[in-house]
Amino acid sequence: MRGTLLVALAIVVPPAFATGPGDAPPFDAATQARRLAELRRGGFPLLDLHVHLKGGLTLEQALAKSRESGMRFGIAVNCGVGFPVQDDAGALAFLESMKGQPVLLAMQAEGREWVTTFSPRTRARFDYVFTDAMTFTDARGRRTRLWIADEVEVAEAQAFMEMLVGKIEGVLQEPIDVYVNATFQPAVLAADYDRLWTDTRMQRVIDAAVKNGVAIEISARYRIPSERFVLKAKATGVR
Repeated sequence: MRGTLLVALAIVVPPAFATGPGDAPPFDAATQARRLAELRRGGFPLLDLHVHLKGGLTLEQALAKSRESGMRFGIAVNCGVGFPVQDDAGALAFLESMKGQPVLLAMQAEGREWVTTFSPRTRARFDYVFTDAMTFTDARGRRTRLWIADEVEVAEAQAFMEMLVGKIEGVLQEPIDVYVNATFQPAVLAADYDRLWTDTRMQRVIDAAVKNGVAIEISARYRIPSERFVLKAKATGVR
């Protein structure tokens, strides 16, 4: 699916996730329903391409929400070392289990070794593939997962950000359709989001996305990227 138009929208924002850059109160139900209806009437494709059947969410509940909102869902499965799907056989079993369901099917590629863990033929069976830069190997050869505080070492914030942006540029060269959790930072740096995500760093990520034909997710969970990033990305031609 790489090279086609993918629009990642996340309009339904649970109040518990309404934190982070661009903070704003979530829509009430009536406002949300009205805005969704306006978009449908305007012919705008409503898609949420990052839905997981976990945390208590069942396929039946997801389908009911899809029908209620008029938004088509992409159901994603975590694929990589230490995740529910760790090889081609597991990926194919997931696809078979979802056969005939009225949803898109996505591979969420985890860790940088995913490219060799799953064959191109298996990856191509999914409607699209997405990943993030939240898992990588640092300069000292240690596996780093940005959401786990004990695995993140920030000796100096600016140097860490330069390293992170370089990792993101590498990730955007992987065979993916969508880059998600685009400007995620470890908790120790989150308060300095606007200062650390400089125009130059944002532009490096945006340019890499354009060069490699990768769309960028707008995440309702983390409320990232910032509005400033989104407007720069749109002006540069990112999908």
